[in-house]
Amino acid sequence: MDEAPVLADLRAARDHLGARGEEAAAAALGRVIGGAEYAEHKEGWPWSDAQVRSLAELTARRLADEAELYESAGDTARAEAARRGVAALEGYRPIRHEGGT
Repeated sequence: MDEAPVLADLRAARDHLGARGEEAAAAALGRVIGGAEYAEHKEGWPWSDAQVRSLAELTARRLADEAELYESAGDTARAEAARRGVAALEGYRPIRHEGGT
């Protein structure tokens, strides 16, 4: 199975972040990688870049929601970890074309 280029980029970024000790950011990328791998296994074909980017966007939204919840509960350490995950996923969100659909 051929892998979506963005999925390969996510793997490389996760490994790099993990090697630098940035576990929260690496874990966020790992969530997307794991979700895409599971979906590919269940569906029997590789996901496109657009599908992986969409999953990255959904994961970033969920992490942002988690950050707000942790913050409101007074757990600033977990809130900050969730925000680092959101930041790590920022470059992998869907590409929006201005003026088009």
